[in-house]
Amino acid sequence: MKSSIVAGAVASILAIALCLFTLLMQSVLSHSNIKAKEAAEARPRRVEAKAALWGPCSDEQRQAKWRPLGPQCLRQSLMYIKIPKTGSSTVMGVMRRIAARHGLDGVDRQVKSSKDVQWEPFCAADHEKAAMKLKRFRLHTLPLMLITFVRDPIQRAISGYFYFGHQGLQRTPASMTAEDTIEYLKTTNLKKSIGRIETSYIMYGNNSKLHFLDAILAGYRFIGVTERMDESMVALKHMLNLPSLCDVLYTSRKNSSSTKNSHESVKQNPKIQALRQSDSFRSMFQPDLLLHAAANKTLDRLIAKIGKASFEAELSDFRRMLEEVTVRCTGKHDRHCYWNDEGCYYDCMDQVCSSQR
Repeated sequence: MKSSIVAGAVASILAIALCLFTLLMQSVLSHSNIKAKEAAEARPRRVEAKAALWGPCSDEQRQAKWRPLGPQCLRQSLMYIKIPKTGSSTVMGVMRRIAARHGLDGVDRQVKSSKDVQWEPFCAADHEKAAMKLKRFRLHTLPLMLITFVRDPIQRAISGYFYFGHQGLQRTPASMTAEDTIEYLKTTNLKKSIGRIETSYIMYGNNSKLHFLDAILAGYRFIGVTERMDESMVALKHMLNLPSLCDVLYTSRKNSSSTKNSHESVKQNPKIQALRQSDSFRSMFQPDLLLHAAANKTLDRLIAKIGKASFEAELSDFRRMLEEVTVRCTGKHDRHCYWNDEGCYYDCMDQVCSSQR
């Protein structure tokens, strides 16, 4: 009798335990599904093989204020992730130029969320981290291409100091010394974040986890390198199958000045160079140094795929065009810009392109 009671009790306990285990697993799976859904929503829509990069211009594209140059238009949207002090103002001008010439919405205004999109494809070339920016564009239907530029993080930090740091010191950038710069770079409240500013801007979804570098590279259509701006622009032309080097012409928003000269002299100061080479200092920048190195290698592979000889010839043509733009346009022509001070002298650049034909 007792044995049967014990057996029944054990069976009941096992049944209750099984029920609790089942409920627990359902909760875990539900939580996992929610997280997976959130991660999926944070990722840009994957560009499938059947999703054409170019196609016949739509009615919206043909009737837009900025008329496309030909019957074929881009059929995927461009989203530029702007990292401060990486030549981003120059790149934003190029993004708007591509949009103006090939049928993208958002040429002459800010497109900060899906609510700002009048029609697709669009160009979003405004300042915000990728994770936040992508959350604002969940309603798009056409594929989305992510583009960014990275820079040597130590150089970026020095440039940032000359742009931002002098404000707190109430001094002009031209009067700053190497000692000022070293003190800024060693500031305690910067140490935890200064070396991952670039990665923090372009990470999104699950690419902040293990193997984040591979995930970042895989999630972007193109990552340019600021120190190799001209090479990056020619490579971008190939990545987007743009018809002309004219599509990626630019004028630098930050031209030579006494500030830039002072900036360059500080960078070459022996004290700064010694600091840059120290292991303890470089370890602060490790995440962004890895990202910068990976972007350089990816650019090298792309150039090799295009063909080094043909790429070099194209790069030479591009630089000759840039020189002509500088001579004919910058400071000597009415300064018309696509938006604010981005993509300035676009009409003069168009004239330069016409004279090349």
